[in-house]
Amino acid sequence: MSTSEQKTITVIGSGLIGRSWAMVFASGGYRVKIYDNQAGQAARAVMEIRKQLEELEEAHMLRGDLTSTQQLALLSSYEDLAQALEGAFFVQVTQGATGSTNT
Repeated sequence: MSTSEQKTITVIGSGLIGRSWAMVFASGGYRVKIYDNQAGQAARAVMEIRKQLEELEEAHMLRGDLTSTQQLALLSSYEDLAQALEGAFFVQVTQGATGSTNT
């Protein structure tokens, strides 16, 4: 998928599984909005994803045709669910995202 199409996916839950989904979607050129119900967690997830993308790029194991910088630019974090859902054509909810522990 081309980044010019700019379709948006929302990932609800920013634990290990949510971060993994976000990385897969970004590698395909999708804009990814990450939401977590724990304050600050979605922003921390983006920082963790940045580290992982850079490590994967250094090891020549980065998925997709985009660089780590290009993939990171497709990610954004949200603490407001309504804002995170706005404009999304697909929503990925991770197990535990509705409870107190995200996976």
